[in-house]
Amino acid sequence: MKNTYHKDDLLFKNRYKWNKENNGKQLEYFGFTVFNRHQGCEVVFLINQLMNKNALITIKSAQKIETMLINLPNEEQTFRQVSKWVIYNWNNKLQLPRNKACGALPCETA
Repeated sequence: MKNTYHKDDLLFKNRYKWNKENNGKQLEYFGFTVFNRHQGCEVVFLINQLMNKNALITIKSAQKIETMLINLPNEEQTFRQVSKWVIYNWNNKLQLPRNKACGALPCETA
């Protein structure tokens, strides 16, 4: 059974940019393509890929992945590297970073 996590399921959907060109389309890349954690379509795509490849079925798991992506190190990484990072850090306790200007997430503006 394939999981389909959607934009409306995201915890921080207003935090992302939404490229109308890819909105609603299945992205046809993975692996060595550089992941952009600020692009909503890429976030949704990666969450679905990780859920399907790792037999995760709950919205809670998908939202955990989304939260983990906020904690992703800032250096440029491919989809494959990000996927490995999520799997490696799955059991680690994560804290959402706080924006000093507003004191809470999500407060980032594009």
